[in-house]
Amino acid sequence: MRNVSAALLALGLGLVPGCRSDDAPTRQVADRGAAEAQDTVAAPTPGHTLRAAGVELTVPLSWNVVDAGDPNFALAWGPTKDPSHVSLCTIEQRRQGAGPLPPGVEPSPSAAAGATDYSHGPVRGRLRELPGPTPSAVVLVHCRAHRQTGQWGAIEAAFGSLKIPQTPAALPDLVSQSDPSDQGIAELCVATPARQTIVCARRANGAVYCGPSTGEVLTRVEGLPPAVQLSCERMRSCSRDAEGQVSCWRPGFSASDAGQAPSVLSMGAPARDIAAGSIVDARGRLLVRRQKVDGSTTDALVELLPLGEAGYALTDVERVLADSDEDHGCVLRRVEDQSQLWCWDHAQTLGLGLDEPGHPQRVQAPTTASALAVIGGRVCVGTSGEWTCLDGDEHLAFDGCERRACGCSLVGATRMSCDTEPHDRIDSRVFGRISDVVAAAGACVARLDGTVVCRGPARARANDDARVTQAVAGGVPGVAHVLDLRERDP
Repeated sequence: MRNVSAALLALGLGLVPGCRSDDAPTRQVADRGAAEAQDTVAAPTPGHTLRAAGVELTVPLSWNVVDAGDPNFALAWGPTKDPSHVSLCTIEQRRQGAGPLPPGVEPSPSAAAGATDYSHGPVRGRLRELPGPTPSAVVLVHCRAHRQTGQWGAIEAAFGSLKIPQTPAALPDLVSQSDPSDQGIAELCVATPARQTIVCARRANGAVYCGPSTGEVLTRVEGLPPAVQLSCERMRSCSRDAEGQVSCWRPGFSASDAGQAPSVLSMGAPARDIAAGSIVDARGRLLVRRQKVDGSTTDALVELLPLGEAGYALTDVERVLADSDEDHGCVLRRVEDQSQLWCWDHAQTLGLGLDEPGHPQRVQAPTTASALAVIGGRVCVGTSGEWTCLDGDEHLAFDGCERRACGCSLVGATRMSCDTEPHDRIDSRVFGRISDVVAAAGACVARLDGTVVCRGPARARANDDARVTQAVAGGVPGVAHVLDLRERDP
């Protein structure tokens, strides 16, 4: 088994120390233009240089600086006897903004120009948002420390050393689409039945592989025509081929469990789109699997009626948002050769601020859209990897991971947060990084090298040669599993 430190980058802390001795909220309320023009000062004492996205700051020599191999991410952490008290500084480029502070946490004016301070229980933090390479992007500089560590002075000095480029650092290069082998991963989906996550990956050549996220291998699903789309829901996964045929199966829960073989879903017309339990057929109808009295589902398809009203039946549907149901959801409709976004949201859970959430209505969005997804908790429409996400009246445009490879930060013990998402809370502790990500779903990501990396619990003790690495900054436990895609043994 190969060592996973190269694949997990900053996760390798427990295997090989990731430090170097050479130079190598509410959203920010300060004016970003003024922040960019602010003069910088030199660090008052020698230290390690933390450098990412063109931004630099200096941390004490006693801190560990992680070499994550990602030009738009940097992480340093301070010494501590208690892993829960670890001090951190990060620099991250975020394509869709930074994210909010947790509810109830009040920011306060900072002694550092252009920055914002916050307190959350025993934790103090300092934030600064800088302009990114696009109108929607930012570079987030964030440091936090537990009051018992005595590291706040080091954080103040770090912000005093901040060096800001006159021109924001560029986004990563476009992902090459010229791989003649078509072995690259084009899509992921995940589902979590019975408290275990199952992940499926679709290669560009249409081959599909599935398995548990805590294993080492995703095994090819046999008996499938080449797939152009994947969908995962509870105990089963489905694929759609170029002819609109939908095949579904139950993935195995271990390498020795072959699961349930694929079967073709009986439909009256070919499928245009599949997303979780929803299907759009060639007639433009929005269909879902019929539910039994006990809440389980059958393969019988019925029309999905927003808010259960026959008068709200949708026509000319091209794409459906995953997890749409009677109470909330979105579709892309093709009307007069233009794409239109229509949504309904009875409980206002989608964050769209609909004028009349009691019935489906059109939402302003690009009329060239051909894809629909939730990214970072926001409804987004996309075309060829270029996405626009809706945040109230604001439209945030950016390139997705499939167009420009992302980095994904490791948050807590089981989560990831990628460049294309805002942090769900801006004060999150970031413990590591996975780079070269081209697809993401839940707690799993696919990398350019054709592997899948998933966060999650370890089933056995990690060691230097395992493909499970239990190694996160400051000793805080966290696990990532590296999975290869393989053919099933004869």
